[in-house]
Amino acid sequence: MKSFPIQFLSILLFLFITLPHVMAQSKFEEGYYINNTGNRIEGLISNEDWRSNPIEIEFKSNEDAEVVTILKNSIQEFGIHNYGKFIRATVLIDRSSDNYNQLSTSDTPVFNSESLLLRVLVEGYNTVYSYTDGNISRFFYKNSENQILQLVNRKYLDQKSSVLKVREDKTFRIQLLNELSCIASQNEYDFFEIKYRKKEIVRLFVDNNKCSNSTYNKYNYTNDRRIVIALKSGVSTTFLMLDNSTELPIQRDYSSEISFEPNILIGFELELGSGFNNGAWSLLINPMYQQYNLNAVSSSNYNYDIDFKAIQIHLGLRRYLFINQNPIAYLEGYYIYGIAFNSSFDVIDLNGNLWEYRAGPSPNLKLGLGVKPFHRVGIDVNYNFRHSLYSKTASWVNDYRAIYMGVRIELFED
Repeated sequence: MKSFPIQFLSILLFLFITLPHVMAQSKFEEGYYINNTGNRIEGLISNEDWRSNPIEIEFKSNEDAEVVTILKNSIQEFGIHNYGKFIRATVLIDRSSDNYNQLSTSDTPVFNSESLLLRVLVEGYNTVYSYTDGNISRFFYKNSENQILQLVNRKYLDQKSSVLKVREDKTFRIQLLNELSCIASQNEYDFFEIKYRKKEIVRLFVDNNKCSNSTYNKYNYTNDRRIVIALKSGVSTTFLMLDNSTELPIQRDYSSEISFEPNILIGFELELGSGFNNGAWSLLINPMYQQYNLNAVSSSNYNYDIDFKAIQIHLGLRRYLFINQNPIAYLEGYYIYGIAFNSSFDVIDLNGNLWEYRAGPSPNLKLGLGVKPFHRVGIDVNYNFRHSLYSKTASWVNDYRAIYMGVRIELFED
């Protein structure tokens, strides 16, 4: 019994490492690209749900064709149906960092000419683009002369003042005011309060196209971004080691499923789908109630009476695994912080002396693997790494591990 948790953890770690590679697959969707001769070629494009703008695409003419890598310099434009569109353009871009330790000392943008695949956000009489490369995020717009220009928003160090100061160049507000003339004439828009954010800039371009009675397209570039509230419940098998340094070490494994009433956990889970990488990643917040009771006698006739109740706050990350674009399994990892209440750990020796210890579970980590047999149902198994169930004292050490198996039922999805 003592080796079972280690064996289980070894299997879980093996699956955790190998499954993402075994089940990894590209998500090819209907799309097109236009080559340098102006020919539009229809086919299937691997949708990587790019965070940073792509420098190449994976393309195949049909499901059975070989995958071909097409580099940026061979693409004038490409699009994925019901997703988005990218165009290649040679633009002047300022890559100044906003990191304080790397701020430019120039009070004007430092532009360099680059050929980039720009993400089309809104396309119409007024068109706006975005470009992301790591921590650099820039917006561009097409002016009335069909030039694509950067909307300038940058920080720099002002060396002209007696005290070194960080200044902000928000020229993009003036650029928008001049370019979006239709809505600029309306008092409801305060261009000098606009933030350099996708949501606000897209809204302005959409509104100006509407104001100008212009036909436009808005691309959302999102896959499976969602909010889910789920009910979680299951049974936990616990393994507890008690060590009293004043006597020979006493080590025993106790299973609540075998010797005691099953240790039931119940709670709710809030899942925040990132929309990144085709919805493969989610953030998790999962409060769960746990109760554990144990009354046992050691080989030296010490009596242990444990009554443990806690709310466990799980903060985690989930990675979905897909087959044919359907999530059929997932891997998850958690950081857990426990809040104990009305809990006790009592020890009675041969002479009837009573020691009482307070509850104080230590933070710990948990790994898990789950399957989705149905759209709104998941079944998972998790392993809690060793941690203290109660505060360690000069004479007592306790190590607590748990294997959890449960079910999650999605109650709400947006």
